Amino acid sequence: MIRTFAVAPCWRRSAATAASAAARRAQSTTATSSEAGTADPLDAAFRTAMRHQAFPVAVLGAASTSTPSAFRYATISSFTSVALSPATVSFALRIPSRMTALLQQQPRHPFLVHLLAHDQAGLAAQYAVPATQQVLPPETEREVAGVPVIGGCLAVLECTAGEALEVADHTVWFAEVSKVVVPPRSGVKPLLYVNREYTTAAEPGARAA
Repeated sequence: MIRTFAVAPCWRRSAATAASAAARRAQSTTATSSEAGTADPLDAAFRTAMRHQAFPVAVLGAASTSTPSAFRYATISSFTSVALSPATVSFALRIPSRMTALLQQQPRHPFLVHLLAHDQAGLAAQYAVPATQQVLPPETEREVAGVPVIGGCLAVLECTAGEALEVADHTVWFAEVSKVVVPPRSGVKPLLYVNREYTTAAEPGARAA
């Protein structure tokens, strides 16, 4: 178990501070735009640095416990492992987010993390858009926790939400991995996102230029 479960309190804080956070962001934007019409140099430099860093691409999958056969997918490029024992992962979702709302409504219901393979850029693009996040993927393997498992992934994890923290304009989620639904597929490379493009890793053993 994750020792610091604070899901409900964090959600209450997020709801209570959402308006003030939005006001702070608006005030910051106004102040920045009024300064000779130039953007913050740190902001621009940080964006550029992160844009050139490769991130693994994953798709969350969660089902509604109140509405039968209702599920949603959402692409994330902020997924990372946090700890091995207990197995813990984290990811960030923008505020507001329909996926965040779904996870908040059912804090103990499992959800899936699909680690996408190198040839699944189309799915990543599809589930990055809210209007197409409830469309079934062309290939599914079975249903787990009410969610059709996306076929052809590098691996699929079943998770349960733990702590959720509001940081600037995102909610950072920590989740405990309860099961590896689909083990890693041998010889399959991951899908990565770097410099606003989907790509993949070099062949094993290849040297960097």
